[in-house]
Amino acid sequence: MKVNYAYGDFSSTASYYAARADYDKVVLDLLTAHVGASRADFTVADIGAGAGKLTIDLASRHLRGFAVEPNEQMLTEGKRAMTTCDAFDWRPGTGENTSLPDQSVDWAIVSNAFHWMNPQATLLEMRRILRPSGFLSVIYCLPDQQNCEIRSMIENHISATFPGLKRVMPGILELMPRLKDVVHLSDAFMECLQIHRQHVVLKTPERFLLSWRGVHDIPSQIGATRWEDLLSWIEGQIGGARELRLPHETTSWTVQLKHES
Repeated sequence: MKVNYAYGDFSSTASYYAARADYDKVVLDLLTAHVGASRADFTVADIGAGAGKLTIDLASRHLRGFAVEPNEQMLTEGKRAMTTCDAFDWRPGTGENTSLPDQSVDWAIVSNAFHWMNPQATLLEMRRILRPSGFLSVIYCLPDQQNCEIRSMIENHISATFPGLKRVMPGILELMPRLKDVVHLSDAFMECLQIHRQHVVLKTPERFLLSWRGVHDIPSQIGATRWEDLLSWIEGQIGGARELRLPHETTSWTVQLKHES
């Protein structure tokens, strides 16, 4: 079956998202404690939930709420991954228009997706859906390329073989140092709590290759044939490994809605 890749469209890659790295559990522990998520009636919204990578983690912590995602195939994968769990109501929507009711959630989370959203419109929407004194967290879990020999080797090979590619990662890395200021584009939020933690993700070579198949920005520009050739080259570099130790970084920015006077 021919796969049609398009830049910014995750329809063809959604089935591979389960192979991506998990968010650091220590960071999630700290965040759930900070926002008071143990309260019985606490409601969380995973905005840009994708195929449910973070949503599954939240459900395992006995949290309930909404999973909002604009891509139909991602929604399908997320629902499929959580067929035995009804803790989250999956809904189509975006960061700018979640379709959620006013003041319906205590904690809104945007994970690995804020760079696709209009910041000001998204912050306005988060203000609308949050209950009084509710929290907003922006979270990223990314490969630590500087400290990962395998990842660095692959990225260097891609840059040399396919110069001029428009990649998503540089835009994320440019955004992250500014996120503390970006979340304050809306004066509705109080001081920002930033949490950063380095951690190692263990993957089999098979899962590592599946996570690469979840990439959309490269195949959408080089075409399916050269993409398969590149994946074969990557497989050749890791073929002898039994398990890969992959350095990652999970970073979060959390703000609380100001108390109304």
